[in-house]
Amino acid sequence: SNSQLRALAEVYASDDAARMAQRQLEAVRSKPEDVFYLDNADVEVRRPDLSPQPFYVDNRGRDLYVQLKPTGRDIPAGLSFTLGDKTVQQVDQMVSFVQYKNGHHEGLGYFADSGVAAGDLPAEFRLADLFDYVDAVVNGRTPRVLKPGYSAAA
Repeated sequence: SNSQLRALAEVYASDDAARMAQRQLEAVRSKPEDVFYLDNADVEVRRPDLSPQPFYVDNRGRDLYVQLKPTGRDIPAGLSFTLGDKTVQQVDQMVSFVQYKNGHHEGLGYFADSGVAAGDLPAEFRLADLFDYVDAVVNGRTPRVLKPGYSAAA
């Protein structure tokens, strides 16, 4: 029923849910541990981050801001993330530069996907569509925002 869905949404969006998600993200560990920096590349001298935690997590009440900590120019080959008995290997093969900022301030942005040929993405991208786009790609579906008859990048 609608009231049950609303109650579930309220629990999911609660401060407790955000705290639980924050604790879980902060429990993720990286190997090797010494590949992250406290500073991004905008500073002259970058300070190493010796923590094995790969993410900055900012709890903003009902939502989290999560950022992969800065690495060198490239994510190191063989980087893995572990949480409990689960390990994600070859993170360097899965992650490229990702930045999603000010989605609540700016409704339109631009978007690049190295797996799609030039010109097959719209010139403007509704930031609200980002989750659906990523969900479609991860689950083997064609994202709705691609132009009809799109082709994969060569």
